[in-house]
Amino acid sequence: MVTSSRTDLPANDTATTFPAERGFGADRIAPKRWLAVYALYILALVVLSIFVPARYRVLTIGLTYLSLATTLLPLNVTAGVLFMASGESMPNMMNWFFGSPALRDRVFGETLPYNFAVVALLAAMATVMANLADYHAIAWFMRVGKVRRLARTKFYERIAAWFSKAPFFIVLMINLLAVPFGVDRLLAAPRGYHRGKFALAVFLGRFPRYLVVALVGRELKLDWWQIILICVGIGVALFLAHRAKGLIFRRKPSVAPKAAEDAGAAVCTPKTGR
Repeated sequence: MVTSSRTDLPANDTATTFPAERGFGADRIAPKRWLAVYALYILALVVLSIFVPARYRVLTIGLTYLSLATTLLPLNVTAGVLFMASGESMPNMMNWFFGSPALRDRVFGETLPYNFAVVALLAAMATVMANLADYHAIAWFMRVGKVRRLARTKFYERIAAWFSKAPFFIVLMINLLAVPFGVDRLLAAPRGYHRGKFALAVFLGRFPRYLVVALVGRELKLDWWQIILICVGIGVALFLAHRAKGLIFRRKPSVAPKAAEDAGAAVCTPKTGR
């Protein structure tokens, strides 16, 4: 009697038998646990901002702001770094809103010219925490059917294959060049890219960028309204550039199908006279 053996096929291997159901790297991550740690971290920053000596409060408030700058809460990180570096702009804004120099002095004390390298270091660390929060939130969303189907599209799989060739370098360059929309997290989280390497790449990309921004903020001594004006101007410029790109590269409607349709109609029309 001949018995057949199927040892060449792995048992219960959905990646082999049902390719559409193959798992993602994000499935190995426990996002709820880390997001709980992130929530405690934000709470600790708030408490620290309350009890820290007043002259350092600009830094702790800036850290809290940048730590909250996620994809779900798209705060302007350039504004946060400039406010931290300038030192006096945040107290001046509070004074303008409330019209009380005494309240400003009680909250912020004597303003200090913070070292721009320290500002860049703290700001980069805060952004790492915000991006890790994004990373784990996306990993959580990957458990939703619609999101998983989106990650199965040919376009995303093509981009993911490109990302897998040099993930560390790509994450670093995205953060260095200020590529918007959290592209690095959208690429890294579904594939379960190593979180330590991801965090290091984010830091190495953000630190030199923030170093330049902090130096400019300190040297120019920008006031709060100037910082807001600069950030609004950058946002408008990016929006106009995007619109201009859409107009320049917009495809012209093709006339070939219409011409073919007219020709077909002419052929099919019966002749009623000689």
